[in-house]
Amino acid sequence: MSDIFYTAAHHLISYNGASSTADNILLCSQIVTAKALSDTHSANAAALSEILKDHTASAISFDKIIECANARPEALSEELNSLFKSWNDILLPKWAIFQPVSANIATKFLVSLIESMKSVTLRIDAATEENSSAVFMEAWIKFLSENCKNVCPSTPLDVAELKAKLLAPQSGDTVYDPCAGFASLLINTTRGNDSLRLYGQELNNCSYTLALMNCMLHGNMTARISCGDSIADPILAEDGSLMRFDKCLTEPPMGMRMPVETLEKDAHNRFNWGLTARSRSEWLFLFDMLAHCREKQGKLVIMVPLGMLYATGNESNLRAQLVEKNLIDAVIALPPKMLYNTNIATALLVIDKRREPGAELENRKDILFINAANLSETKRGRAELSAASIERIVSCYTNRTVEQEFSYVATVAEVAEKGNDLSPDVYTCPPPAVEQVDAQALAQEINELEALIKIKQQKLDELLKKLRK
Repeated sequence: MSDIFYTAAHHLISYNGASSTADNILLCSQIVTAKALSDTHSANAAALSEILKDHTASAISFDKIIECANARPEALSEELNSLFKSWNDILLPKWAIFQPVSANIATKFLVSLIESMKSVTLRIDAATEENSSAVFMEAWIKFLSENCKNVCPSTPLDVAELKAKLLAPQSGDTVYDPCAGFASLLINTTRGNDSLRLYGQELNNCSYTLALMNCMLHGNMTARISCGDSIADPILAEDGSLMRFDKCLTEPPMGMRMPVETLEKDAHNRFNWGLTARSRSEWLFLFDMLAHCREKQGKLVIMVPLGMLYATGNESNLRAQLVEKNLIDAVIALPPKMLYNTNIATALLVIDKRREPGAELENRKDILFINAANLSETKRGRAELSAASIERIVSCYTNRTVEQEFSYVATVAEVAEKGNDLSPDVYTCPPPAVEQVDAQALAQEINELEALIKIKQQKLDELLKKLRK
């Protein structure tokens, strides 16, 4: 990775010119993607066979941009637009991800950015682990998440890996994320399983475009990512009905205002659970995924704020319904400070529709609670899960093992008795030790103390009498 690239990129995305921060982030990302496409095409055109098809793209080269940056920086936007148009012509209609560049750009920083790319070789090769463009894109997204406040932060790789392993998609499965972001969660599910079919919807246009680039640079040319509001306007539907998926996962935006009008107008009846204006907005995404999950087969993993697991009132009723329907498979408390730009304590909720009546796991009538709040290592102000910690959590979940002060398997009836409180520490932390008291010995000790006090009082009275004489 090039430190020069990040320095130049940081200057560019912080540039206070006519372009917005989001536009500058997209410009940097387009340059990375165009470089990767150019490098891959010049090195091995077969690697792009799916999208190049019959095109002869010999003229499409990042080298021309480098020459222009050196000789005619004032014409840089024109050359960039020419390169981007060439790639869009090849990638249309599905992958038209390159947007025109305004002439009013931070040319000085842009030249530095492009110059720094000279020493970086980016190749798209999904068939091997040597996918340099994918590694670079992951580093770039991590950089954006840590340094750009105007960008929706990406899911940290350790959290994404844990979610993917808990979800455990099988070959050929469909996977859906209603808050796709940069598609990092979706892409992580494909590690070691490139036969998965990815679907997602993302509201933010900048993140949506980055998601398409991310999928492309990871060699996933079949992902179907749509731009739009998955709650107010779900796009992934066929013949008027929501598409159903084998697996669903997401990291929803937390603390969003509950759109009451959406609850009233939803044509797919996703939110008929008793939601109110006071309910947390995270419930919307949970119920959206439930509606998208295949009946008796689907499984979902969602990150939620810890408070959602024990809040009273309406939210307690929502949890009660999930418990009564025997849908909750596991609840995993995570360490605080796991996410970028927030210290909020979170947990993972695993819901498995194979527990429904008539399904494979219908006789499983318990919930696994895992308290992983103390498993992290702090690095650069953020809590991280080591590979060993991730494996410990996944192994515990897979085998449903009970470990003192770490995991506990509670019956559905037991959870209901505790008011449907889903906080793992309620079940894994032992109650405070109650000291055993010998009442007879204590009574004797009290009597002895009272006798001693009486003797001392008599001596004090005698001393006072002598002083008065």
